[in-house]
Amino acid sequence: MTFNALAGVLGIPALAAALFAALPNYRIAARSNIAATGLTLLCSMSLFFAKPPPGAYFLVDDLNGTFIVLTSFVGFTTSIFSASYIGMNLRSED
Repeated sequence: MTFNALAGVLGIPALAAALFAALPNYRIAARSNIAATGLTLLCSMSLFFAKPPPGAYFLVDDLNGTFIVLTSFVGFTTSIFSASYIGMNLRSED
């Protein structure tokens, strides 16, 4: 069994979005969001070491890999900030 980093980069956010829509507690959703974006960042960084073969729709070269990692990093740091921000705003409404 081999690890497909490209499938992780594309699949983890899609599965996480479906999961977050069903979670009623913002704390659990925020922590799960941080975990999902962290896993996506790790998958994107692994694209530097194991390049997927070119397909009909996707080609991951060095430039694309850099942009994928940069975008994943921004998503990860945003999820960390938004978790505390959402918690702060929900407490102030009480």
